Amino acid sequence: MTRADIRERFAGLRVLPAASEKAFDRSRETIFTADRDPHPRVLGIYGGKLTGWRAAAAEVLSLIGPSLAVKPRRAATDELELRRAT
Repeated sequence: MTRADIRERFAGLRVLPAASEKAFDRSRETIFTADRDPHPRVLGIYGGKLTGWRAAAAEVLSLIGPSLAVKPRRAATDELELRRAT
């Protein structure tokens, strides 16, 4: 492979909660913090794994849902078939 073979690139940053252990030894659990309950205005997300994005997004919506206007669901993303772009 050469540079010419590279079609896409991705880089991400994961914020891990502070801990006394080394970064590689820390938990990868997703932690959610809200400024207030039950209608948060600000939500912090720490840790987690890239592969858990769908579950994390569902949790975010369950936490901030009470703060949002009620609208009809536009898509059932948990039921959509994921296909690789060609």
